[in-house]
Amino acid sequence: MNKPSVIPTSKQLALNEKQLKLPGQHGSFRQFLGNYWFLLLCMAIPAVLMYLMYFSREIYPIGDGSVLVLDLNGQYVWFFEALRNFVRGDADLLYSFSRAMGGEFLGIYAYYLASPLSFLVCLFPTDRMLEGLLTLFLLKTAICGGTFGYYMYKTSKERRPVAIIIFSVFYALSSYGIVQQHNTMWIDAMMWLPLITLGIESLIKYGRFKLYTALLAVTLFSNFYIGFMVCIYCFFYFVLYYIAHSEDSRNNPLRERLHLLKSVLRMAFFSLLAVGIAMVILISAYYSLSFGKSTFSTPEWVWNLKFDILDLLYKFLPGSYDTVRPEGYPFVYCGVLTLLLLPAYFLSKKYPMRQKICSAVFVFLFIASFSLSVIDLFWHGFQRPNWLNYRYSFMLVFYLCVLACRALTVLESFPLRTVAGTGAIIAVLCVILQKYTDEKYVDPNDYTCIWFTLIMIVVYLSVLGLMRTSKAKEVVCVGLVAAVSIEVFLNGLWSMNALDSDVVYSGYSGYNDYLKEVRPIVEMVQDSDDSFYRMEKTMFRKLNDNMALNVRGLSGSTSTLNQETIKFLDAMGYASQSHWSKYLGGTPVNDSLLGLKYIIADTNFDCFNSYYEVYAQNGKYTAYRNPYALSIAYGVDEALLDFPLG
Repeated sequence: MNKPSVIPTSKQLALNEKQLKLPGQHGSFRQFLGNYWFLLLCMAIPAVLMYLMYFSREIYPIGDGSVLVLDLNGQYVWFFEALRNFVRGDADLLYSFSRAMGGEFLGIYAYYLASPLSFLVCLFPTDRMLEGLLTLFLLKTAICGGTFGYYMYKTSKERRPVAIIIFSVFYALSSYGIVQQHNTMWIDAMMWLPLITLGIESLIKYGRFKLYTALLAVTLFSNFYIGFMVCIYCFFYFVLYYIAHSEDSRNNPLRERLHLLKSVLRMAFFSLLAVGIAMVILISAYYSLSFGKSTFSTPEWVWNLKFDILDLLYKFLPGSYDTVRPEGYPFVYCGVLTLLLLPAYFLSKKYPMRQKICSAVFVFLFIASFSLSVIDLFWHGFQRPNWLNYRYSFMLVFYLCVLACRALTVLESFPLRTVAGTGAIIAVLCVILQKYTDEKYVDPNDYTCIWFTLIMIVVYLSVLGLMRTSKAKEVVCVGLVAAVSIEVFLNGLWSMNALDSDVVYSGYSGYNDYLKEVRPIVEMVQDSDDSFYRMEKTMFRKLNDNMALNVRGLSGSTSTLNQETIKFLDAMGYASQSHWSKYLGGTPVNDSLLGLKYIIADTNFDCFNSYYEVYAQNGKYTAYRNPYALSIAYGVDEALLDFPLG
């Protein structure tokens, strides 16, 4: 008589996994919330804390603070204005005359605006762009926490909601998430990285490709630059994850033959499929880069160490902001508790040695990438970053948070003295950083970073001890979440203040008041003359004002530069170099040749009074009309091709 098989069939395993994947599918919405309630906290807590940071900095309407800083202030906000003009039917997505004489706009869209969430700002009124950006930032912060929490929920054997909530907060409000927030197109990769990682694991174990393919495509679509780095991450994670789990049946629960070969082929095929899905944006980006961005800097292929180990160790501490300038270090802070629990993961008997070795290799890969110039150059697409170095550091942050979360879920499996010993080592390193680095890291008049780290070590050791001994575990867990929230809030606030001191946040009124004052005179001209012409201004807030005003002009600034246009404007006598051009140095002759029909000035336009005539006035602004302006395109003698402009 045959005994029933104890090995489930592939169909049974697939069915069981599907049931695990959709807990509550046979129940009510209440049952769904019962399974996933803590994921709402993973999203809500980081978003609330982020808003409180801005609130503390007196963001409008509390004060005159805003989200505008660095390139968000100089470039991105104007591109968002242009996107809103497109959605309202007043601009074109393919080509824009508002950028430096005119040029393709799809490259700008691909580089800065392609995130599906970017369209959220289009729902806000014309004078509420900054509120739209704040909402966008808070939403992305919430999604970062939510996707991390979901990844931990799906991959943890022993689920401890408090651990998932804590490290979701650490991930979403890491120093990368705070400081790089103004580069909002980069945050999309940070949002989707946990789900891409989950997709890789699902692709290996069950051959399921939808999650991985869809999210990698969305990431590449949202920003091809950071998407390129995510592709590198996917390759290394696939290799190390497969090796780490090859000693048991986790890689191949369906008992598939030739599983390794099929996994490699599936990974390659669906990665290419994701690239193909995003190709409409990738081709646009490549086309845009061909105008000069790809040759903007000349990389140096020289092997050298970029910093010593103490430089990197310091950056793991709260309040360790240094700078976003070219000499800056990686933004890798992700919580003092993360540092305390990392050794516990590697010493815990709950996880196989093979997994620990592969995890250590993965962490070392990033440390080597930060330290060695050539590897770092490879990550950045073979171009040296212009400020804001180590743009892939959020990947290390993600993985460290995962390892620390796994350690906290098995807190009872290792002695507390392991964590206490780690705390003692960190404390000694803090003393070394303070005492023996010639004031390189720590301001002699400000020991906030060092003392706050030491205080948090004591707090976390105390709370972890209570979690193992106290009967009121729920109260202790709430206390731990509160301590984590205080830590990330203070670190975020300090980072924002330091960023403000470094490169300066702009005020709310400086942006809105300028547009409120200039828009009326621009609209007066546009309403009275609907022909096709160029217009410029003698006053600027930033070089991309024209995109918000929907003006066809000569000024502009974007990393997706058009080198030939910039050289041409420079040869014509206008201020133009590097990646920007500005209406400065114009003459009646040059203005006429380039079709500049109207010039708006906030002072008396004395030098052109004999050529230009007053056309309209509004407040302190006057629009001057150039009666000699030619059309934007006109025929000339072929001999002009031989005329030396330079």
